[in-house]
Amino acid sequence: MAGRYSGIAGIRQHIGILCRRAVLCGGMILFCAAVSGCGGRSGEISQEPAGALNGSAEDAENGGTKDTDKSHAPFSPEGFYEIRSEKEVLFEADAATELILAQYYQGEPVQLRCSWGEDAELGIVADIYLYKEDGTGELLFAKIPDLVNKLTRGIGLLAQDGSLYSVKGQFVRKWDSQGSLAYEKDLGMRVRDICQLVDGTIVVLVDDNRDKFVRATLMELKGDTGDIVNLTSVMLGLGGLGGYYMGIAAGQEGLLVMERSDGICEIDIKSGSRQTLLSFRNATIDISSEYGSTDKTLHDFRMLENGEAQILWEEVGEETKETGIPWGNKMVFSETLHLVEPDKTVLVLRGYDLSDRWLKEQVAEFNRMNQTYHVMLDADEEDVDEEDFARQTSIEMAAGKGPDILYGNVLGDYEQGVLEKGGFADLLPYVESGMEEQYFPVAFASYRQEGALYGINTVVRATGWMMKKEVLGGQETPDVEALVDALLAWQGEGMYGVNCDEEKILRAFLEGSESLWGMIDWEEGVCDFSRELFVKMLQAAKRYPYDIEKDDPILMNEELFSSFYYFGSTVVQEKTGNIVVGTLFEDGCYAKKQFRGADFMVNANSAHKEGAWEFISFLLGDEAQLALTDNGEVPVKRTAFEKSLEKSLNRVADEKKVEIGTYIVTDDGRIKKGADFQTYSEKDVTEEWVEEYRQAMEEVRVVPLRTESILKIVCQEAQDYFKGIKSAEQVAEIVENRVQLYLDERF
Repeated sequence: MAGRYSGIAGIRQHIGILCRRAVLCGGMILFCAAVSGCGGRSGEISQEPAGALNGSAEDAENGGTKDTDKSHAPFSPEGFYEIRSEKEVLFEADAATELILAQYYQGEPVQLRCSWGEDAELGIVADIYLYKEDGTGELLFAKIPDLVNKLTRGIGLLAQDGSLYSVKGQFVRKWDSQGSLAYEKDLGMRVRDICQLVDGTIVVLVDDNRDKFVRATLMELKGDTGDIVNLTSVMLGLGGLGGYYMGIAAGQEGLLVMERSDGICEIDIKSGSRQTLLSFRNATIDISSEYGSTDKTLHDFRMLENGEAQILWEEVGEETKETGIPWGNKMVFSETLHLVEPDKTVLVLRGYDLSDRWLKEQVAEFNRMNQTYHVMLDADEEDVDEEDFARQTSIEMAAGKGPDILYGNVLGDYEQGVLEKGGFADLLPYVESGMEEQYFPVAFASYRQEGALYGINTVVRATGWMMKKEVLGGQETPDVEALVDALLAWQGEGMYGVNCDEEKILRAFLEGSESLWGMIDWEEGVCDFSRELFVKMLQAAKRYPYDIEKDDPILMNEELFSSFYYFGSTVVQEKTGNIVVGTLFEDGCYAKKQFRGADFMVNANSAHKEGAWEFISFLLGDEAQLALTDNGEVPVKRTAFEKSLEKSLNRVADEKKVEIGTYIVTDDGRIKKGADFQTYSEKDVTEEWVEEYRQAMEEVRVVPLRTESILKIVCQEAQDYFKGIKSAEQVAEIVENRVQLYLDERF
């Protein structure tokens, strides 16, 4: 059997790939016509800040590189800038007292420090002092009964009414303005940061662990009781332990959130609307590198009216570093981030969705290290339609303009026309001898034809289909006709995988074949959809769509294949009663590249092709590829993959087991283990298991780009059959006529 593989679906399958919106066909025709665009802690924000494309004719004439993002306009009219910092010590180290917190209080930076003592009646007590920037200080609370560490080495807040909040882990303690302990509560989840808004609302950023997966969540803390309630209008993405958020703080009107690669945005906690105030993504700064060390802690930040940011952070003094004592000798710094004009050549990288964490961090790293080029991320504005964005980009490229680098499926339906009309630069001349052997074939496979290379893939993201063995009658991996026949012959009930509608099932049958299983003759430019196989495909697709209201068994599952922790070896297949059934390609059964969301192409019109290749080479380098493993991704570079695999095997050895199965997203958004979830012992993970996984990565295939427009025609017309409007034979006839018209226009 060619390319034997399996995998068990993970949460990313259900959330990341199931609801991709289809766009209108006919892109090639349009392109051809144009030829003859507080303290920081952790988490992960789900929305991408507004981007840079306005879609006007004037922008197209200017090459499409003008940034029209309204959130950038007051501070950086061109959308590209350098962020430089000025640092100064606000409060010197003091070994006699211990730092509690630093924050902006009543419009100025302050710090709270405490000194410890003993009282005959109260035991250990703390005196709390407030110090201002001008050197003045005052005693806020005297002789607070306390145990060492309750007030320090956590996070804190001096509230507007003079009360003091101290948070450690999942515990919050409040002292009122008189120094009396108001309450001490266990919130049940770790608190990453706390701040108070101008209207008095106290907000906490927590690691919500009420599901299996930790989720970064913003919640309101009720000051009088210590109870917390969800801010239902503000949703943050999965995260919490990834260190993606730096912190929250009070804005002029709403809540400031600092995200380490996107920048600082302000959120209206009532409506959930947000505006980017200072973007890091087009700048030569990455806050995580500055504040990720153990001897620095970010305490608070604020935005100034001129668009600059000010940050308060602590750093331990040299004496503390030498002794290893974690308290006492700490200085408080102020850092101002201000914008300056850059002196490097800009490389515009355009994508419809540029929210990928790894990409943003690598762009920031490249911009810091490279002395010649600077990559500017250019994404759509939130209200720009995907189809409009793709059309605008194709028009710009047809006019000899457009971005330097294109990312993912930014061209939509126009991609094939752009490729065929020479819109992408051939990258093969830049590939050094022996370079390809260092990578899995999928790195160079997406846009390769007739001795040219038009795109590079930097990560392995692969899926495939698994089927219950009894449906196939125990046979080995079938060809496509045997698969469809088995599904039609099955006497029991069933569904074709979670969230798989009729269109997705039909695509699964067809997408691996460039000839669509003999129905298209590309050399002669003719097609024949009257074959019985196509009618059977329509019938099978209509029979097995997923219905959340039904309890029918799942016969097929599309599996997230590229993660070691979702990979199903032969051992897993035998234990779960599954068998590999696809993706079926014309030369065998392999995992398919999930989507074209991680490919980089270079505009043939770019005046900076060498710089674009320099950036792509950086993404293929050792450090960038190893960084993928931190995000749970699979590198395309073989040496990085082996190191990632070694980590996974060490984890299995430490835990003495590995759990593999399907995660289900319920109606209310919660996550639970599927019925197929199984635990395997360390002994089960044999060399054969590991080699199957390694070989599967070698064999990941790319579905043909050439047939994408035809697949859209097929799926569009098939809707009438799925809705009961037309028979399968009538749909086959209409599909044949439309596809033939499409082929006639090309030949």
